[in-house]
Amino acid sequence: NDAPPLNRKPPRKVCLMVEPTPFTHVSGYSNRFNEMLRYMSKANDTVEILTVDSNTPEKDLPKKKFGYNIHHTQGFTFPLYNHISLTLDLPELKGASVLEKMKPDYYSCFYTVSAH
Repeated sequence: NDAPPLNRKPPRKVCLMVEPTPFTHVSGYSNRFNEMLRYMSKANDTVEILTVDSNTPEKDLPKKKFGYNIHHTQGFTFPLYNHISLTLDLPELKGASVLEKMKPDYYSCFYTVSAH
């Protein structure tokens, strides 16, 4: 295995902002996020995730993945392509709240058009 050991560097604090959610369906998009989170977990990184899914009932939205908190913000269904939700994050501003509380070393924003 040519990959460097996951504990070669100290654990990181990472905030992931993802739309649409990769956590309520199965797809290549979802698989990529699951694998990334699996490796981040093995590296003992601290991760907070902010995503949107206006198509899934609130009671069915996942709260954790690989031990990482998933925060769901408000959004809307894109009128020209009703399979995706886009973030509005108003009036709650969960993104700003997560960043302020966590003070991450890194944050990354992902946007992918993906049919469920």
